[in-house]
Amino acid sequence: RSYRVMNGGFSKRAVRTLEGELFQFAGFVLARGKSLLAVEKNDIDTYLDFLRAKGGNISASRMRSRLRAFYSWLLSEKRINCDPTA
Repeated sequence: RSYRVMNGGFSKRAVRTLEGELFQFAGFVLARGKSLLAVEKNDIDTYLDFLRAKGGNISASRMRSRLRAFYSWLLSEKRINCDPTA
């Protein structure tokens, strides 16, 4: 199952937005020399701090929720052993 299929209840626009947000996070993580599967809690906290510094408290809160759902899905698919958002 793909993460995109898991989110089939969303509109196409919402799915595109979600994908864009996850791609931005992936770029941030890759720039730090990690993969999405190797992310740790401090990587997520650093990214959320980065979003807040840009003046996006709502954006940071929304992203935290998105990342929780994404990493919960990765855990359920057994692609990671530990949820870095927990």
